[in-house]
Amino acid sequence: MISVIIPVHNNRSQILRSVNSVLNQDFKNFELLVIDDASIDKGIDLIKDISDPRIKIFKRSTAGSGGYAARNEGIRQSSFDWITFLDADDEWLPNHLNLIMELMHLDNRGVVSTGWYDSFPDGRHELNGFSEKFKEKGIVVLGFIQFLKFSADFKIPIHTNTVAIKRKLIQDIGGFPENRCIRGGDVTTWMNLLFLTDRLVCKPIPTAIYHREDSHVTVNTIPQIANNCIYQEVRKLLDKTQKLSRSKVRALKLFSNFHIRFGLIKKLKIGKLKLRDMSYFYAEVAYLHYFGFGSLALMPGFIQKLVFSISKKVLS
Repeated sequence: MISVIIPVHNNRSQILRSVNSVLNQDFKNFELLVIDDASIDKGIDLIKDISDPRIKIFKRSTAGSGGYAARNEGIRQSSFDWITFLDADDEWLPNHLNLIMELMHLDNRGVVSTGWYDSFPDGRHELNGFSEKFKEKGIVVLGFIQFLKFSADFKIPIHTNTVAIKRKLIQDIGGFPENRCIRGGDVTTWMNLLFLTDRLVCKPIPTAIYHREDSHVTVNTIPQIANNCIYQEVRKLLDKTQKLSRSKVRALKLFSNFHIRFGLIKKLKIGKLKLRDMSYFYAEVAYLHYFGFGSLALMPGFIQKLVFSISKKVLS
């Protein structure tokens, strides 16, 4: 048995697609926990009309950023040792849980994942970067440092829709970072899990579809610098752990820089990049990027916007 958790916040137009993709799984032995995260669009009523004893609905009175609090509520309400998640605007292919069960039986450390497709508004479906790289492989096993390196190279091996985790393990790290993150909380959760286990077992076969056109959190939140959740969680690991190897320290700092860079680019685009923003960037592992952004931060705003515009045209 496995617990499936779907947080729902005003997803009336997509929720049936998501829920039906769970109910239509080839593997049938699961419970489906739908967490209504203070929705006001009555989308949850569509689920109440479905007669299936595996569905359990729970309601939260206040919505939380990123669905993190709703997922934590689902974990608390779950009945089984393994937990998996699906966002309300995404979907699984019918073989997803079968493949997850196969990976669970292969490895008992507690973190397994499959591949996924990115779906775009123009109808394109693209295999995610990690799955594309390893699509000819069978099982791929990664340690903590490898996870960080792939993630900082646009090849993150885990997605919320594809991961399965032992309930005790995610409870041991305190669950998802509710009340601490606007965005990036999923990534920090995977980082903390892999820091604890140093092992991720993947089968890069796509079993989920991530609908980018429906991803409200990613589209509607701006990459942060000073309050960047990933920077803060990396800093916690660096500060509280006295005996990290040099390779882990370097990988963590590069991982943090990768995510801080999105905020730096956003500020460059609007001509508001400041030298103080560079205090969140680890220069010792990326000198060229540090001095590049630092030099631009000293320039007037209109020059910053011009540089961004030119670089965007060159790269495109």
